[in-house]
Amino acid sequence: MPLRERDLAGPVAGHFTSLGYRVFAEVGIAGRYADLLAYRPKEIVAIELKLEDWKGALRQGMAYQLGADRAFVAMPLARVQDVWRRRDAFEREGIGLLAIDPLGRVRRVLPAEFQNRQFPPMRDRLQGLLQEAVNMLTVPLGPPTLTVPPEDVEVELVDHEGAEAHKDPHVLEPAAQLVGVLSW
Repeated sequence: MPLRERDLAGPVAGHFTSLGYRVFAEVGIAGRYADLLAYRPKEIVAIELKLEDWKGALRQGMAYQLGADRAFVAMPLARVQDVWRRRDAFEREGIGLLAIDPLGRVRRVLPAEFQNRQFPPMRDRLQGLLQEAVNMLTVPLGPPTLTVPPEDVEVELVDHEGAEAHKDPHVLEPAAQLVGVLSW
């Protein structure tokens, strides 16, 4: 079965969960939808999942920097090896690069820089909405130990064009009330 973007979501969400973040799917920032958004009270990290189009992912990451503290592009390890020759574009824009190996392990290839590009009212509004969503969640976040989600976890991402809600309760937090609300 060919690899799909949604196959990257579980390992990346598990990675950020293990670092103490709450992870949301398909959150609108600056007119685009971040595939994943990792949140803890003083930090917002946007993650764009891509199989091939690193240039498009880089542009999306730059847009996310308006509302997030840091932005990453996550790609399969084999593709990251090809992109490595062009890492200067990522470094110049402060976009981090994550590689997901065939076993679902996440490796940070390039760090993401904290952004001067932020638009403070957008970041503050996003922060408030995320904190409100976290406060409404009744499921306590366990100790941050999971780096690869269990095999029985299926991650289903929302199609940007569709109106379906995200349905994976295991790894990603519900973000239905955030989708579309955060776009400016």
